[in-house]
Amino acid sequence: MRYITPFLAAFVIVGLVAAHAQPLSRSARSVGMANSGSSLVTGVDAFGVNPANLAAPSGSLVSIGIFPIGLVGGTDFLDFGTYQKYFTGINDGSGNLQQYYLTDQDKSFLLDQFGGNTGRIMLDVGFKLLAVNVNSPVGAFGFYLGDRVAANFTLSKDYADFLLNGNPPGKTFDFSETQFASSWTREYGLSYAVNITPVRRVLSVQFGATAKLVQGFAYFGTERFQSTFTTNADTYSITGRSDMRANYAGTEFFNRAINPFAFDLFPRPVGTGFGLDLGVSTTYLSFFTVAASVTDIGTINWNRSAHSIVAESDFLIDNVASDDQLSALWDKLNGDDIAVDAFSSSLPTAFHLGASVDFRNFYFYRAPLALAVAVHKGFNDEPGNSTNWRIGLGGEWEGLDGFPLRTGITLGGYQPVMIAAGIGIRVERFTLDIATDNISSVFSNNFSTASLSIGSRLDF
Repeated sequence: MRYITPFLAAFVIVGLVAAHAQPLSRSARSVGMANSGSSLVTGVDAFGVNPANLAAPSGSLVSIGIFPIGLVGGTDFLDFGTYQKYFTGINDGSGNLQQYYLTDQDKSFLLDQFGGNTGRIMLDVGFKLLAVNVNSPVGAFGFYLGDRVAANFTLSKDYADFLLNGNPPGKTFDFSETQFASSWTREYGLSYAVNITPVRRVLSVQFGATAKLVQGFAYFGTERFQSTFTTNADTYSITGRSDMRANYAGTEFFNRAINPFAFDLFPRPVGTGFGLDLGVSTTYLSFFTVAASVTDIGTINWNRSAHSIVAESDFLIDNVASDDQLSALWDKLNGDDIAVDAFSSSLPTAFHLGASVDFRNFYFYRAPLALAVAVHKGFNDEPGNSTNWRIGLGGEWEGLDGFPLRTGITLGGYQPVMIAAGIGIRVERFTLDIATDNISSVFSNNFSTASLSIGSRLDF
């Protein structure tokens, strides 16, 4: 349990206080349209979204991404206003914060924020060190190099109850729904896409694939966390079972003293894997597009500095005043740290389906507007992924020359409804896009998810 509690505190703070941003797999242009633009984004913006779009007409032969970066984070059970009220302290009137002690009513209120038996916390930070897309008569080629730091934490309500209220007699605590996974990975992606025109000027189809080498620099994840215990109301004895297994690995980067001058841009990986993105896109009369993709198919094998934390035992504490018995209890709950040859984890595999109508190329009437819809579904709960369905509805308006405006609405995910907003700046061959998929985080404290995405590129 000592491995889980610090991560909970850290990710509640990071997820709600720090700048939230955008994972590697989403472009700032698409984020501004509530992630509905999976059928619209082209060039380097298509990496991690749909490789088929690399071959879609974009008006440029070469597209170069300039250090796009994004962060996203949040929870589905605790908004920033609640966190700020109960966990940042009380202003004493002179600008200093004093500790705030939770009352029984406060603890009950916090537990009531759980919509069910679990609450989730997510943090995802991604950036590309290099991204290039080149169109040629034989197809479109692309290459990118990008890092991603992500974490998912599923917190059982029982575990939160235990943290807030301790261990009252007569109550059984079950931590079986608690899960945690975090990772730092780097991708080297090589893409190819081809455009086929079965009916000239009427129908075109693009197919694309990205093969990627994935290096892992750090991982911590629970395979299971099914510990339970009960305190007898009459004898105050504690009986239960410690049943937990977690795996972790970390490069030597984490063992060095904190020294900004000793930063290693290419640390030695502790895990290696291969991934695949597949996509298809079809356009009718140059204005109506339907696109689908599956991203991050594959696994990582963590085979250097790999460890497992294992706890598998029953326990009985019949004297809670005994330091020896309590010490033995904590040892059983914390488990044994064992060096292992290797373990594996899945990439955050996800499905994306989108459609768009681009009135800029409309057959009968042209306007500076594009409308889009997309659905997203993750196939696992690996870091940065979610098995919840998400639907995005959005649009892009180019009525102001050189300043495209974007907005949209997202349904599902960590907040039931989110309003996105974004803007682009285009000067000659340079484009800068800035977006957030939850504009309420800018104007109020009543948000549980927030993001920021910044992307820029040169087109030739």
